[in-house]
Amino acid sequence: MAEMIPEYKTELEIFNQFVFADNLENGDKLQIIQEALELGALQAEEIRKEFGLQMPKALLESLGIRVEYETGAQKLNENYVKFAEFYAKTKVIRLNGPAVKKLDHKMKKGLAEDIILCHELYHYFELARWGRASERFIRTVKLFGLIPVKRRMLPASELAANSFTKTYLGLDFNPQIIEKYYFDTDNI
Repeated sequence: MAEMIPEYKTELEIFNQFVFADNLENGDKLQIIQEALELGALQAEEIRKEFGLQMPKALLESLGIRVEYETGAQKLNENYVKFAEFYAKTKVIRLNGPAVKKLDHKMKKGLAEDIILCHELYHYFELARWGRASERFIRTVKLFGLIPVKRRMLPASELAANSFTKTYLGLDFNPQIIEKYYFDTDNI
């Protein structure tokens, strides 16, 4: 079924990284994806109407969120990159400066930073206003393959954040592409 909806290929890749992804039928995953994308787009329009189209960094700063640039090299896993992280308690976004710099060589300068910060802006509004998108998508899964438990579908928050970013910034591409650009070793 995923083959029939090629525009959801990236979204399915994100979803399938989730620990309980194998517990769900493809049809259920696709429904969650579609609804999360619609949610993110609607929420982006809400924020644009309320605040106008401000650049993500300016809007974050007006909301009292500080952006800090990390300058050290990432030491986790060479197959994983963390572009940024939002710390709700301290109202700080830690932005991976070296990753942004690398992406600036592969796309319009400053666009990667806007994409990353807009994604984190979504997570701010998720906590401050709307509640986590994943809480709208609770499914019964089997723990240890046996015990039925209800779990939030965590990918829904990431999918909604990407949709929010795409809509808010008016992008004609999936913002998740920055991950592919980051790991692309051609034309560095």
